Amino acid sequence: MLKWTTALRPIAHTVYGLALLLMAMLSRNKYRWMSELDESIAVGAIEDAANNNAVVAVLLLILALSIQIVLLVKSRNTAQRVTAAALMVFALAVWLVKAFA
Repeated sequence: MLKWTTALRPIAHTVYGLALLLMAMLSRNKYRWMSELDESIAVGAIEDAANNNAVVAVLLLILALSIQIVLLVKSRNTAQRVTAAALMVFALAVWLVKAFA
């Protein structure tokens, strides 16, 4: 009989991948497309006071890190632990690039 971590590991990695994909797809400035249509509008001219994209990106980061932390704690294999730790570092790197680039 398979343990629940073995059965759910592919699902957990799929959710992790989708969270990273969504985080990468989020635009830092949701009004950037307006300057592409009309060059007279500066990219930073319209302020996004709510900054919802940043909040969603942080929530996706927390989801991705939480999944990997659970897999890290539940893993008994050293290779799986190293993989979970590397994926956590990768998620942080994606978030840092999106947040500050």
